[in-house]
Amino acid sequence: MDMSLININLLNTEFFSGRIIIIKAPQSTQVEYDENGNIVSLTMWKDTKVEVGDEVDCSMPTIPSYYKISSISELNSHTPSVRRFELFCGIKTKVESYLLPALYIKKKYTPDTMMLDVYFLGAFVDLEGRNLVLAYRYSRADLYKELEKLLIEHPSFLILKTINYIDYYHFHIDENLTTLFMQGKYSKFPNEHKTKVVLFYGLNKKSFIHQVLYKGKELKREIESRLEVSLGDEIELDSVPKMVDFVTSEIAPFGNSC
Repeated sequence: MDMSLININLLNTEFFSGRIIIIKAPQSTQVEYDENGNIVSLTMWKDTKVEVGDEVDCSMPTIPSYYKISSISELNSHTPSVRRFELFCGIKTKVESYLLPALYIKKKYTPDTMMLDVYFLGAFVDLEGRNLVLAYRYSRADLYKELEKLLIEHPSFLILKTINYIDYYHFHIDENLTTLFMQGKYSKFPNEHKTKVVLFYGLNKKSFIHQVLYKGKELKREIESRLEVSLGDEIELDSVPKMVDFVTSEIAPFGNSC
């Protein structure tokens, strides 16, 4: 499949952040799916096709990097003649769910202050240093300078690396956390860390992550029903991390070496 560079001005853009572009498309848009039911391409007009793997130029002088589409999903639309799609251009990992909250400091380091809905791209574990790595889409805007200052001032900050206008902020976290995470033993996290996860994301007891951390009975019954098996008390309720959760000096999630 040939990948293309698309100018965002060719798309009817409703919203975009560091890793999300929401577009409006005509009802006649042709949608192509793979064998698993995932959207792989959209053909909106004769000369306008968007595919997973394509890159989008947002045409903003403050954002020098391209947005690479990793997945496409259809959203609800309140207008019958219009379809809405999300072009996801980051990487969603288990590190983001379970380890990123290790940086939580009340009122100072939260999803809002860390601008997870603005410039954030994804969270990873450095396999060599066992550090937490947060990837952000670099911007020349003053707002990004404020974010950079905040992240560098975190007590656990180690180093900042920049590759192709993507910033990788490295932070030290307890090696015990990364070890348990890599083994998929989420319920074995210390209570202090579990509390940070809950506070950082504002989780309630019925949320998936809360149920995983505390081995909730509802989630366990749901999994048992779906798989038609009986789970022992020692079984974790979420799968172990995959390679997408990790980076090395040779592999960066958004191209070239880290």
